[in-house]
Amino acid sequence: LHILVVFSCEGNMFTSVRALRSLGSGFQALRITMRFSSQSNPGLVRIDYNDLRGKTDLSEEIFRAYGPDGLGVLSIRNVPKYPELRRQLLPMSYKVAHLPEAAKKEIEDPDSMWNAGWSHGKEKFGDEPDFAKGSFYANPLYDEAGTPALRLQYPFFYPRNLWPRSSLPQLEGAFKDLGRVMFDAVVALAGQVDR
Repeated sequence: LHILVVFSCEGNMFTSVRALRSLGSGFQALRITMRFSSQSNPGLVRIDYNDLRGKTDLSEEIFRAYGPDGLGVLSIRNVPKYPELRRQLLPMSYKVAHLPEAAKKEIEDPDSMWNAGWSHGKEKFGDEPDFAKGSFYANPLYDEAGTPALRLQYPFFYPRNLWPRSSLPQLEGAFKDLGRVMFDAVVALAGQVDR
């Protein structure tokens, strides 16, 4: 299951998220991927977090977002703590990308097919390795999702988190704090979808 949810923050800027592929008790990495302006996307459906958590029926908005004529994306605004947690985490992306090569090597995971830790030039754009970006993948909820048997059988679905604890120790807490807030909002959205 892939749900694209946009968390609104600071005016008309949004951060899109590739959110949570459910696999039993595990969730695949949360990945912050891009920014865009709502003014360039007039079909973007926006809902308020308070309505999402309350008794408001949002089935019409959800259908407009994900139905046959929808963009396949939904914006959630006014998520508590989201702006400050986002401001805390996003500057660390530069720090991760500029860690010493030896430190980045320690947080690479080829066995997971680069679904955990640092990845640069491992993903392809067309037939060529994509060196234009680097990615850091982690599960914000579980450092080791699934069972030991599942992790052994499916290392790319149940990778263990690799944190740069010695070179950037504050990343783990910031990533998990923001991830939990986003997860809670997505769970509330899933509850609305199931109504």
